[in-house]
Amino acid sequence: MPQRWTTFFAAVVLVVATAVVGSAQPEPIEELRARAEQGDAEAQFSLGINYEYGLGGVPQDQAEAVRWIRLAAEQGDHGAQNILGGFYQSGNGVLQNDAEAVRWWRMAAEQGNLLAYYGLALQYFNGDGVPQDDVFAHMWANLAAAGASDDYFRRNTVALRDQVANRLTPDQRAEAQRLARETDERIRNNR
Repeated sequence: MPQRWTTFFAAVVLVVATAVVGSAQPEPIEELRARAEQGDAEAQFSLGINYEYGLGGVPQDQAEAVRWIRLAAEQGDHGAQNILGGFYQSGNGVLQNDAEAVRWWRMAAEQGNLLAYYGLALQYFNGDGVPQDDVFAHMWANLAAAGASDDYFRRNTVALRDQVANRLTPDQRAEAQRLARETDERIRNNR
């Protein structure tokens, strides 16, 4: 993956993960851990993020971060699925595996996760974990750009989408736009 896109994606994931932890009222770590151990996906995800960054009085521990985030992801938490996809893409705490990154990002994307859309766009753009496919890269980047409310994220997703568009024929561009509309409708109907 080109360094510019990797750096941007890692920065966005960091900002989102920090916002997830920072947006909630501080909960004593003992209470958070108890809820996580009882199977609460939101608590598992929050505890995993705490371990990822050494927050809330826990040490930074990537193995524990992966463990708790995976538990939340397996229960269908799209934020956890997106973060787990990022772990697999980068090899952070797990063996690097682009196909696993794509698998987790697909699950998150099916729930409307914009960062997962962007992750999938990059994977298709570069052919990492999937066959290189500019039509699908454009489709996912288009969906990410259309839903972006953050100016920085929007500018970068639009830049990726436009870079991919320059490699497409008019028929391919039309196909990518059609697929984006159909995918968006399917995801909206399944929420």
